[in-house]
Amino acid sequence: MKNTIYLFTFLCLIFAACNSPEDIVEPTHLTRVPVPTGLQAIKDTTVTGKAKVSLTWTVSSMENIKTFEVQRAVSATDKTGKDVKTKYYPMQPPVTVAAIVDSFSFTTDTVYAYYSVIPTGKDRFIGKGSDTLKVIITKLN
Repeated sequence: MKNTIYLFTFLCLIFAACNSPEDIVEPTHLTRVPVPTGLQAIKDTTVTGKAKVSLTWTVSSMENIKTFEVQRAVSATDKTGKDVKTKYYPMQPPVTVAAIVDSFSFTTDTVYAYYSVIPTGKDRFIGKGSDTLKVIITKLN
């Protein structure tokens, strides 16, 4: 009987302490640093035959922007024709304007480059990254 009373008391405390679910609060660092949008690329080749990609993007305000970290992943097709993507790596150093030019050597006739831009605020918060942009570059023979 004593155990039943303890169990009843325990269950009453548990159910009395439960509240209805609350909304999840969005982290402020995702809204305090403007999100890069409109990521665009112009592709070309350099005079030495390397791939050249000029990237531009926009932000709603530069007021809380310290730098942009541009990340790139490059992939090509293997011997079976399967797309093989490498990891994303930041391009160094971070830039302070909404543009960057990238160049790299061709490893196959067709290379796929994936780009994303991540902003860092003056308050050192890292903001939400841009959408990923896929750029297909074909080697000219």
